[in-house]
Amino acid sequence: FCFFSTIFPPATSTVSVTQNRTFAWAYEGMPYFKPYEISAPSTSNSVMSAILFYDLNDPASAGNPKTKLNNPNQIFQFGSFNGGCWRCAYEVDSIGEASVLI
Repeated sequence: FCFFSTIFPPATSTVSVTQNRTFAWAYEGMPYFKPYEISAPSTSNSVMSAILFYDLNDPASAGNPKTKLNNPNQIFQFGSFNGGCWRCAYEVDSIGEASVLI
């Protein structure tokens, strides 16, 4: 059997991202568009590692080939840590400029 972990990571304020001033400004304004959240690198690393370990070790994980999924895309439904992008009324592309101006 092949176990796998497919995790959609949240927006994270890493040095490589925030060295671009436009991204840094946008990330500063994103929290005004609830429920978007920008994670610190240490938070993202910790949570993503925990989800990976869960996916690889728990028999009930969606990453376990024995776990029945009605649709293969359900793998993204479980164990998500998306920073709010799937719950927000706005797409990131539509609020990027506004979040820079805030």
